[in-house]
Amino acid sequence: MLSARVSGDLYEKAKDSAEDHNMSLSEWVEDALNDSLSDTLTAEDVESMDWDEKLGVIDEYDLDIDPGDYDNDEQISDAIIDELGLVYNQDENPDVVKWLIFVPIVAFAVWIIAKLTTPKQVE
Repeated sequence: MLSARVSGDLYEKAKDSAEDHNMSLSEWVEDALNDSLSDTLTAEDVESMDWDEKLGVIDEYDLDIDPGDYDNDEQISDAIIDELGLVYNQDENPDVVKWLIFVPIVAFAVWIIAKLTTPKQVE
């Protein structure tokens, strides 16, 4: 069991909302927390938004961004992502990452083969 101090008004709002949904207060709090955690904004979410939705994010999070400073959706998306400190999901293109490891290996192999097969000049 856990207790928390909340204002009387907040407690009454939560209690009333729980009753309206036929839930116990504990169930309502757990449900609200799960909803809150699942609504976390991601960089991919920002990129997929239209201009008006991006303006809504700027207002909602009170970001220090002037939309008039940006010419297109991509620029304002980058500004919002930077301002919020969001990062891209690195598993977005897992196949690309797998293949990138081979680039230095292949380059090293080519260098070794060239070194071994190039005849030495005798003076």
